[in-house]
Amino acid sequence: MVVVLSLLRRRLPVSVLVVTSALAGLSGGFALLLMVVARSSGRRIVGAGRVLGAFTASYVLYVGVTVAMTWSGLRPLTQVLFTTLYFLATTLVPGLASRYWTQRRTLLHALQERKHS
Repeated sequence: MVVVLSLLRRRLPVSVLVVTSALAGLSGGFALLLMVVARSSGRRIVGAGRVLGAFTASYVLYVGVTVAMTWSGLRPLTQVLFTTLYFLATTLVPGLASRYWTQRRTLLHALQERKHS
């Protein structure tokens, strides 16, 4: 499953991000793949609205599945808080950083093209 998702992450970045988020919520073994997919998705998804929708769906699935799988009943809000912080640090930050660097590189390339023409 990991191999298939990592191969499809370039062709279907939104779908793979959402599926990997759900699988990472079920099993911690997909956490590293989720980081890689988030970075790749931030780079490849076109349009701010699509990026926002993909990462929001990914967040909802990840937190929902994680909390449902590890529900202890003692402190659900604490569990949601820690799961959210983990998602932000391992998924959202790499995705946004990748998106920023890709846009920066594209802008610099366009400025260089314009300068030389």
